[in-house]
Amino acid sequence: QYGIRVSRTKEGPTQELFVYDDEVRVQSATFKGTLTPGQKLIISRAEPSQLANIEEKDIQQTANVYARVDAAKAQIAATAEITPRELYGKLQTLYEKILTDPENADSRLKLAIQQVNYGLAMDATYHLTRAERFAENLKQEAIIALTKGVAYSQIGRSREDEQFQRAMEIDPRVFDEENLRIYEMDERLIEQLQERPQTEEQARKIAELEEALIAEKEKAAGVYELEAERANQARKIAELEEA
Repeated sequence: QYGIRVSRTKEGPTQELFVYDDEVRVQSATFKGTLTPGQKLIISRAEPSQLANIEEKDIQQTANVYARVDAAKAQIAATAEITPRELYGKLQTLYEKILTDPENADSRLKLAIQQVNYGLAMDATYHLTRAERFAENLKQEAIIALTKGVAYSQIGRSREDEQFQRAMEIDPRVFDEENLRIYEMDERLIEQLQERPQTEEQARKIAELEEALIAEKEKAAGVYELEAERANQARKIAELEEA
């Protein structure tokens, strides 16, 4: 992800190039080199080009641009049931988190889900691919794959079933409504996912998972009862010794 800002002073125009994610190779009349995440290049007529670190105000301004563009596209798609101002505010916050920490998979996933909520599936696929790279656990990976399936279905790609199947293989409970509400997926999309026919393989995996959970609870209960019995015996021995 990149950003650019152009301003003008009495000495002439000044350009600032921002790199938030990945690297950019730059070659111009006044600079030749690579910009890494968190760096910006300042180009002006008044002084030689210089590298500097991105500041908080830079992040806010870039997030503002991204959020305004998304909010405008959502209004054109006529899928947003909230006002442009409300949607802009929500997206601005998420973009600031991503630009501050590009490797935060959770923030990217939350942004991507907001984008599919409002019909911005093509934009969502980029963030889902990046989130996939930095996923922290299997549950997160499963929801990323599931959201990719939703995005693919919105833009007409035939790979949606492949993503839904992958999500199920990672976590058979990925379609649970509670999981999706945590990430604020739109109720309309959740209903559509719940209506998807369940294959025999999916039903089998869910049944196996439920059996495993029951067995784990029974095992935990057994351990608790054993510890309680041992504690009771120790108490009785202590009472006998005192007597």
